Amino acid sequence: MRRKITEIRAWDAVPALLVTAVAAVIFFAGAFGESASGSVTVKTDRGETVYSLSEEKTVEIESAGHTLTLEIKDGKADVTSSDCPDKVCVHTSAITKDGGTIVCVPARVIIKAEGGDGGEIDWTAP
Repeated sequence: MRRKITEIRAWDAVPALLVTAVAAVIFFAGAFGESASGSVTVKTDRGETVYSLSEEKTVEIESAGHTLTLEIKDGKADVTSSDCPDKVCVHTSAITKDGGTIVCVPARVIIKAEGGDGGEIDWTAP
């Protein structure tokens, strides 16, 4: 004779809780565990300089008779001020390790952000 099990005991929920906890750890590690590892390359008429996006700093960039202020904060790089006439570089959005470029033509400055992963493709559509 077969007996029907209809009641759930406290220990029956343990495997489900463990699976849920492991899934939550994996999700949050992927979503919030990313660091600001990446770099910003600044090319001017004087050469090329690389700064880490993980270190907060403010850099004065002098090139072609103009001065730009580059602020690196919270994994982003942003030109906060410039004495160039059109200020397109100041109005350009901040760039991150995901990529992006800020250009100031009058100052002959190119600021490019790159991630620490080498820009590999991590997913493709089937």
